[in-house]
Amino acid sequence: MKQLIALFCLFFFCITVQAADKAPSTAGKPVKPQTRAIAPADVKSLGAMIARGESNDAIVGKWKSMLIGANDKNLNVNSLIQSVTREAQLQQAESVKKCQYKVRYLNETKKRISDEQDRARRATLTPGSAPLHKMNITAARGTPTVISTQNAGIVKSEQERQAYIRYLGDKLNIVGDDAQLANVDLQNVLQKQQQLLQMLSNISKLLSDTAMATIRKIGG
Repeated sequence: MKQLIALFCLFFFCITVQAADKAPSTAGKPVKPQTRAIAPADVKSLGAMIARGESNDAIVGKWKSMLIGANDKNLNVNSLIQSVTREAQLQQAESVKKCQYKVRYLNETKKRISDEQDRARRATLTPGSAPLHKMNITAARGTPTVISTQNAGIVKSEQERQAYIRYLGDKLNIVGDDAQLANVDLQNVLQKQQQLLQMLSNISKLLSDTAMATIRKIGG
């Protein structure tokens, strides 16, 4: 029995030695980092920097870190640059869309309050006439306006009607100021969008030149 165990151990040792001889030796050789794909989050982040109009130094710094992290001398640079610039345009378009929505919302709110003010001016408080239901309006500069008729009450006297008309006028002024600021913001964003379209060719060339120099170093 002992002889069988000894023979088995000898056989296992020989197999292990042969496998070790066949394995390629990496002793003394530098281990090259593996390549990795550029993360979509990095593309989105760089696109956002371009859309915001950040400095070329900041953009190039982020771009270099992406390329070095990928460590891929065969990277399709042109395709990657197209993805980055497309992301910049998408984010700029989204900013325009948000501003347009805000302007439209404030203009519609202005109209609703203005119509209510006209209704209050025309209302009669004679017996048998339709009751004038109030609106509750929460409006403060820079915050969304909330309009509700729930538990707002009914105008019961001429004094209350005049007070309600003044109340609506105050709210209309607040929303009107916000609408003017929103229009200014929209014009600024549209201007930035136009500037982005004009500068994309220069940005693309900057990214391309930087990529060539960086990848050349990666390739050794």
